[in-house]
Amino acid sequence: ETIRLDMNLWPSVSGGVISVAVTDAVASTTNFDFYLDSWLYDVVDFFGIDIDGLIEGYLVDALADMAADEVPALVEDAVQGLEIAQSFEIEGTTVNFDAIPGSTSVDDLGLTLGLESTFTVDAWTSSMTADPGSLTGDFSAPNYSAVSADLAIGLNEDFLNQALFALWGGGLLEMEMSSEELGLDVSDLELFLPDLTGLTIGTRALLPPVVVPGSGSDLLDLQLGDLELSLYNGPADEANLFLRVYVTLDAGLGISASSDNTLLPALGEVNISFDLVYPNDRSAYAGDTEALLQTLVPMLLPQLTSALGEIPIPSFDGYGLSGISITLGGAEQGYVLLSGDLMLGG
Repeated sequence: ETIRLDMNLWPSVSGGVISVAVTDAVASTTNFDFYLDSWLYDVVDFFGIDIDGLIEGYLVDALADMAADEVPALVEDAVQGLEIAQSFEIEGTTVNFDAIPGSTSVDDLGLTLGLESTFTVDAWTSSMTADPGSLTGDFSAPNYSAVSADLAIGLNEDFLNQALFALWGGGLLEMEMSSEELGLDVSDLELFLPDLTGLTIGTRALLPPVVVPGSGSDLLDLQLGDLELSLYNGPADEANLFLRVYVTLDAGLGISASSDNTLLPALGEVNISFDLVYPNDRSAYAGDTEALLQTLVPMLLPQLTSALGEIPIPSFDGYGLSGISITLGGAEQGYVLLSGDLMLGG
């Protein structure tokens, strides 16, 4: 009725390659019955030779040998598919995401696979240097014992900061935009800038944006600074410079999952501080500048959050997640923990 094959699988990772060893392979049968419609079978059976036992012995021995020879390659092929390599476009920049196996462990909950990830851009266009790289933290991995879903993905916040660093290097926060491109009516700024006739806004981020564990009601905090924000009366030329400030902001950042399996960020409360560097008469311009920034900066932030919203949730070998729930995990709350049910075509 049944043939059962039991074995121990021992996965390991070396050089980004997953290997699986098989030990203690044992085959067993239930209600095994062998019959050959032949006179030879009848003669042998007449003399009391246990053909069933002989055939069963040969079968279970062969299955055990097969398990040791064939199963490792089958399992290795399956789990090696967890390696991720994909490229996608964000705001006109090609971003490359790679994740290779770095560690593995097995317990009563199942298989835990650690992936070492990197984000890069095809072209580094930022005027800032690529050193020293993205923010990293010594975050402890989460405990998956409370996860009842088929699959859980723990995104180290370093993963998100790698993505932000790559986007920053790709020039995401270096831009020049007219008031028309921002959807801003210049007349709305006459209260702050009475002499303005045509507005061009230039931005340059001296530091990459980073995310850290949330300090308030939001899942994470987004930190950005210093952001050089320049306002020009006309084209973006130093001769037309009207106002220049360095902006630092902290904002709550919530994350959910969209229907097409991408991260969906949502900004919470935004706190802005600034240093006015042009014109030099800070006291005369400080009040108007603060009011102006409260108007302008929220218009610029979607450039960043919409880019974050194009980062796909990692999928592998044709499978993804459905019914995703998102929490923080780890002792320092340093992991964004996504869990859900496996679905084909994710």
